Amino acid sequence: MGFVLSGFSEVDWWMGLGGYALLVVGFVGHVIINRMFHTGFSSGEIALGLVVFGVSALSFIGSWALDPSFGRVSLGIGLTGFAAMTACLVCYLVIGYGLRGSYQLIHSMRGR
Repeated sequence: MGFVLSGFSEVDWWMGLGGYALLVVGFVGHVIINRMFHTGFSSGEIALGLVVFGVSALSFIGSWALDPSFGRVSLGIGLTGFAAMTACLVCYLVIGYGLRGSYQLIHSMRGR
């Protein structure tokens, strides 16, 4: 996370992307370890992930809208990071539940 924050503060494209790459590698490692031990994410981990994603999205949008020094590089770092996190979520759903199971899971959540 330090690389991501340094990428934003120093307007360094590669440092920000390197930070997101490390976060993706950590998530992939977590998924692999969960599969090796036949466990999944706990409800607390899922809730924490959703809260952190939501707060970071709101912070990013607020910074983009209210900070006049928020430039193109920072916008690119943020959008790339959110795209990477969304791709991780989709990959996790497909790995954990399969294509059909993922669709059924999301579809059943919409019906509640």
